[in-house]
Amino acid sequence: MASIITDIVNGALVKVGLTTISNLTDGTVNANFMNTRYEQVRDMALMRHPWNFATKRVQLAQLSSTPAIKFDFEYQLPTDYLRVVKVTDNDEGLGHVDHKVEDGKILTSSDQCWLVYIYQLTDPNKMSPLFREYVSSLLAQEAAIGLVNSNTLHQLMTQEAQNIERRARGADSQEDMPPEMPVGSWVRSRHGRADRKKWGF
Repeated sequence: MASIITDIVNGALVKVGLTTISNLTDGTVNANFMNTRYEQVRDMALMRHPWNFATKRVQLAQLSSTPAIKFDFEYQLPTDYLRVVKVTDNDEGLGHVDHKVEDGKILTSSDQCWLVYIYQLTDPNKMSPLFREYVSSLLAQEAAIGLVNSNTLHQLMTQEAQNIERRARGADSQEDMPPEMPVGSWVRSRHGRADRKKWGF
């Protein structure tokens, strides 16, 4: 695992013309900078998109405490939570429920809560190659200012990171089935009727 992280970091250093490191704790200026920035940049990249490799689905346990206003129930967020993808009140993952993320909890008026979320993925082996390259480009973007002090290089690395992010998102989206269209949509109603058998009317 450590060698893959080192590879990600060294990829960033090479992009901005700096000396590579042996590991994040080798004591060099470049290693110290990357050691302070790697985890934050990784988490930021994870939060930018509902990556399939960083998505989890869980049913949350209802807490005994209740919100003071608006909502009726509280649910504890997982310890590895980064951001919500979807909150539903059923294990089919259908629909959405009104909710609020607050103080490490989800507040909602639903008496059951299923959560699809992006988690803090620390194992680079589970990340896609394009995502690892994306993180490397984001680190290069930071190194351009923090180590090289070059606005021009920073702009170049920003553009590269945006291009790689688009490619990574595109590859990731190809692993998803298209979302089912709701009843009443143009697709379902193009023949002038809804699927009565499925929906019981």
